[in-house]
Amino acid sequence: MFEIVGRLRCPVCSEPVQIDDKVFLDIINTVIHQKCYYKSPQRKLPIKDKSPFQKMLLKYSFFHELFRRKRASYTNAGSLLRCKNQFHNTFLT
Repeated sequence: MFEIVGRLRCPVCSEPVQIDDKVFLDIINTVIHQKCYYKSPQRKLPIKDKSPFQKMLLKYSFFHELFRRKRASYTNAGSLLRCKNQFHNTFLT
């Protein structure tokens, strides 16, 4: 269920966000470590939510939808590559 854990990275420090990390969710749904948010010299967007990442995963369904779509796009990309190779082998050789 939590396949996104360890794959999602903080945009400030580039470290993977772990299940027990305290994070902020900004208004464009960017997950940022709380400690990094305050250290960052970049302009900051307003915060929508703050909690441990685990609580956020349970609260917002878009985390699950995002990962399902990403997995489906990899499957589609593999299908397209197979079709391209089959076309190449059939018509161009």
